[in-house]
Amino acid sequence: MKLMRKLARLSVAMRFKDACNPEVSSASVAWHIDHSLRVINKICNDLQTSDPQSYKFEENPARQWVLKNKIIKRGIAQAPEAVTFDGKVTSKILLEQLEEAKKNLILFETLPTHAFFSHHAMGMFTRDEAKKFLKIHTQHHLSIIEDIISSKTETNKEEELTAAI
Repeated sequence: MKLMRKLARLSVAMRFKDACNPEVSSASVAWHIDHSLRVINKICNDLQTSDPQSYKFEENPARQWVLKNKIIKRGIAQAPEAVTFDGKVTSKILLEQLEEAKKNLILFETLPTHAFFSHHAMGMFTRDEAKKFLKIHTQHHLSIIEDIISSKTETNKEEELTAAI
């Protein structure tokens, strides 16, 4: 699935931004949307400001595993401060992040192939690896968001059924 479609799914999920389920995640839907958009924007900005001549390939088993298996396991990594927001995530913040992400993804393909960003645990990603990583990372958070939303929908249905009896 293309990244723009994933952005559209994040946009739809904004209706449920206040939903939480500690059994699924300690963070709200809003936090997951905000974090996903911040990661897209940060990586795109890092790619744009990188010096492609400074790129150096380095073996990294974690990067290779994630790119090969197209999955990020839940509960393993901690989001760096650079891509988290410690305040209340509002609709306005989410919409601003979303618009910036759309613009960044349009510019993405114009970047040199050896534009890169450095991940804190997985090392350097080229432009094309970064695109794969963004798809995987965004899907990781979309899955968590969907689990939070579906658990709330099931809870609401159960509450309605109990109230009707």
